[in-house]
This record gives sequence, structure tokens and C-alpha cells, in this order.
Amino acid sequence: MKRIPNPLLPILFLLTAMPLLAQQPYTQKQFSYFVEKDIPFGSATGFAGQQVELVLDLYKPIGDDNCQRPLLIMAHGGGFIGGSRKDNDVVQICEEMAARGYAAASIEYRLGVHPYFFYEPYALCNDAINPVGISKCIYMADTMEFYRGAARAVQDMRAAIRFLKGRHAMDSTDVRNVFIGGSSAGAITALHTGLYDLFANETMPPYRQPARCTRARP
Repeated sequence: MKRIPNPLLPILFLLTAMPLLAQQPYTQKQFSYFVEKDIPFGSATGFAGQQVELVLDLYKPIGDDNCQRPLLIMAHGGGFIGGSRKDNDVVQICEEMAARGYAAASIEYRLGVHPYFFYEPYALCNDAINPVGISKCIYMADTMEFYRGAARAVQDMRAAIRFLKGRHAMDSTDVRNVFIGGSSAGAITALHTGLYDLFANETMPPYRQPARCTRARP
């Protein structure tokens, strides 16, 4: 007796599989989350010689039963003179990623630069005074102040990576899947952190070195 295929079986299979496909890990929001706040991860010397305590907020999913969560570390923006780990843009990203199964950290890093020696802060900046009494709303003394601010931020992001990798068992994170990102100055920080080892290697082969660009002539 010849068996007639049931045309409904493939359709039933697809309908059964669709909810599973729609809930791929790390791409769809599946979990609630909680925030572990004000975690100290280091201490470093600020631009004016003051000691700066570095802290982060860590967002974790609830009920995922995953011992190998990918880890995302975010840095806020602010031109290396302002901003906070509590800024809305980085907080929203951390919340979204925790809901998808990531552990996500929003970090603080050292802020502040030396101002141009005769610069008088704009009146609306008077309420933005840092601990050493220099307004954050300033012109930098020179271009190198920007670079030094970026370098301090990179150092602090690298410290956060080391710290969070060191407590991976506590946070159920996978040290082989660590991602970094940021907003504005935080994005610059993440980019330079990612390229740090590449550019720090003086024996880098020529094909991996950046192009030696000069300014285009008119």
C-alpha cells in the first residue's frame, strides 16, 4: 500500500520551529535584569595629581542559567572632561544587552584636562566644577591634553577588562567573549583599547602597519 505524504507536516514543523528561531540567544530580549551598582575596580592618578576611585555598574540577566555569558564593557562620552557611567545612552545599551543575555558594564574613567592658561569659563559652565576646582567646560591647553585624556581613559578601560575577567566566575561570564564599546569619547576609548596591542608592538610587520598618510595638497 502506497503511503500518501501529508502536506501539512512541513507546515506544522515550521510553525513549531518558528518560536525557537525567534528566540535566538543574544539577539532577542528574553530576560529581565538587575544592576549591581558602584563596583570599585581600581584607583588611579588624575590629570591634576588627585587620586580617582574608579567604579562601574554591572547589568546582568535574570533566569538565563548561562555560566558563559558574553561580556560587554561600555564607556560614556563627554570629550574626556565630562559624562558619567549613568548617562542615558550607555545605560540604555547595557539594559538592552542584559535583556538579551549579556553581562554589560558601564564604567567610569578619569576625566579632566589642563585648561588654556588665560581661558575664562563661559558663565553657564560655572556649576560644572571638578574636585580640584577647575571648570570642566574649558578649552584644552594644547592638543596633547586631548591625547593624554584619551590615554588615561584607555588605561582605565583596560583595568576594567582585567577586573571583570578576574571575577568571571562570580558573574558567569566567558573571558573569551569580551566586547567593548562606547559613546563619543567612550567610542574613541574603545577603539584605541581594541587596537592597543597592535600599535604597541614595535615589531609589527609592514603589512599590518597603518598607512603613512600626509595632508592632501590643494
